[in-house]
Amino acid sequence: NIYRVPLTMTDEGPEAVFPREAEFAGPMWLFRRPPYRVLPDGAVLTPMSEPKAGVPRLGVADPKTKAFTPLDLPVSGGAGLSLLETDGGVWAAALCGSSQAPSHVVLGHFRRLEALVAAPYSAWDVVRRAVSLEIGR
Repeated sequence: NIYRVPLTMTDEGPEAVFPREAEFAGPMWLFRRPPYRVLPDGAVLTPMSEPKAGVPRLGVADPKTKAFTPLDLPVSGGAGLSLLETDGGVWAAALCGSSQAPSHVVLGHFRRLEALVAAPYSAWDVVRRAVSLEIGR
């Protein structure tokens, strides 16, 4: 679940804004930047791992529609995402890989977070592959 916690002390406790039987964003106790970003419209760019799906996916969890829209990245394990927001846009690096594509790191530069969310896989540059072996070719 993704929760909204009030900033002021009130009688209201945390509110589940995206109830789902899933894990989001990974452990928050790791010493690094949070692996999620809240978008201007309130949706959350985050990794999500559903027990029934068996593999993590990177995507956008929209609390308004309760929909999860995966990014167009070949991810089926170790879904990692790092973002750096600058005046010149957003730099994003993601760990990708699946049964059809060996693990690899992709890097993308986008004007805004919304552009990253809508970007096709071809908009990302592969900067490092775990192996040079082509699978299924």
